[in-house]
Amino acid sequence: DAIGLRLQALHEGGHSLEHVHVLRASDPISPRVGRDGIEEASFGEVDLTEQLAALRDWLAAEGRPPIALVVVDTVRASMTGSEDSSEHVSAYLRAVRRIMATVPGAGCILAHHAGWQDSAETHRKRERGSSAFRGNVDATLYLEVTEDLPETHSAYLTLRSLKVRDDERPAPLRLVRRRVALARLDRHGQPMTSCVIETDTRTTADVEAAEDRARAEEDHALDLKVLRAVFDHAPTNKDAIRELVGGAKPGVSASVSRLLLGRLMLPGRRGEPYRVTPEGEATLEGASS
Repeated sequence: DAIGLRLQALHEGGHSLEHVHVLRASDPISPRVGRDGIEEASFGEVDLTEQLAALRDWLAAEGRPPIALVVVDTVRASMTGSEDSSEHVSAYLRAVRRIMATVPGAGCILAHHAGWQDSAETHRKRERGSSAFRGNVDATLYLEVTEDLPETHSAYLTLRSLKVRDDERPAPLRLVRRRVALARLDRHGQPMTSCVIETDTRTTADVEAAEDRARAEEDHALDLKVLRAVFDHAPTNKDAIRELVGGAKPGVSASVSRLLLGRLMLPGRRGEPYRVTPEGEATLEGASS
């Protein structure tokens, strides 16, 4: 499966997996609620607690380092009920805390997905579902792709903290994801692939230059959408443009300002539509060719 392939990619890349242990769980860990309304541990919670305790005891008997970190992958796969319900999310997190009581010295990471509406245009960066996730954890980390490099099958990533309880938020961690071919063939006889994530070794100047390029590309793409909307629909105000292109209001306003300043379109008089200039039409033609 995906976890197995990624562990193999790390192993073949020279990383030690000596202290990595995988516990397989098939049942969700969200608690059950009995007919009397009392919360009870689910089969999944009991099973995972027993597996974790057995691993803890075996490591101690072998004189090996104790468990330092538990990663639950993923929240949705290990949870029942609605992730939009604060009641269901809070119950799930209570189950996680009971499980972690088995290894009181360890931390726990809950791998969860971002909201589907999050994007560079909306500037929304948050976990999917109820705000109870953010409210009931010690820290929230957000991992995002900051630059995709399809020609090299890699991507630059940034891991930033959105919340840290009772402490300062640390600086963002810059990473790079690389695709690797494994020493294993698929059913078609082709090498199977996975990915590894490593530290981004670029300088601060290199990172800032790349971020500037990415922002410029996003701005250019939005400008073309706004220009096309004005050319095709002749909107009379910025709100009408925003409805046509679907972008956030600040981004669309900034795009309109850039296009007006660059003389690619002109504002109409009161109540009249924006107009695309000949230079703007040439820009649209060049983008479509």
